[in-house]
Amino acid sequence: MLGNFFKSGLRNMARHRGFSFINIAGLTLGLTSCLLIGLFVRDEKQYDRFVPGEENIYRVYQKAESDENSIIATAPPAFATSLKQEFPEVQQTLRVMSVNSKYLFEANNKKLYEESGFIADSNFFDLFPLHFKYGSPGKVLEGPNSIVISAAMAEKFFGNKNPVGMNILMDKYAFEIKGVLQNDEKFHLPVNFLYSLGT
Repeated sequence: MLGNFFKSGLRNMARHRGFSFINIAGLTLGLTSCLLIGLFVRDEKQYDRFVPGEENIYRVYQKAESDENSIIATAPPAFATSLKQEFPEVQQTLRVMSVNSKYLFEANNKKLYEESGFIADSNFFDLFPLHFKYGSPGKVLEGPNSIVISAAMAEKFFGNKNPVGMNILMDKYAFEIKGVLQNDEKFHLPVNFLYSLGT
C-alpha cells in the first residue's frame, strides 16, 4: 500500500516537473530557514549566561525628543548616582562607555591600532565576572591608568608572556596592564580593552 503511494507520487512528480521542483525547493528553503533561525536564536541566548542574576540587570538609555525620534544607548554619567539614590530597588549601578575610535597602542617595540574599547567604573567585574587568563578581577580598575586587555591583544604585543604589571602606551599615555581577559566568553560587549573611568 505504501509502495503504491510512493510510485504514484514519483509518477506525479515526473509528469509535473516544474511544479514539483517549486514545491521541493520551497520545502527545502523553509526547512533551511527554520534551522538557521533556530541556530541563531540558540546562539543569542548563550550570551551573558555566566552573569549571576542576569535577569535583573538592565541597560538604561535615553530617548531624545526631536523632529526625528531617536533612541541613544547612553545616559548622562550623573544619572547612575541619582538612580541609585532615588530608587531603593536599584542595588548597584555601573557606568560603561564605549570608545568609538581606534587608538594607537605601543608596547614591546610594536605599534598597532586597536578598537572595541570601553571605559568603566571600578565595579565592572563585580557585575560582569569575566574570566581572566592572567590577573584576577579584584580591584583591577580601581586606580587611575589601569587597563585590562583581551588575550588576543596581549598576544599581538607580548606573545605568550604574562603582561600583567607591564606598561602599554595608548596614544602616548602610559597604562599599567592589570589583567588579561580570556577570549572565549559569550559576552554582549566585545571587550578588546577596558580602562578605568578614573583615568
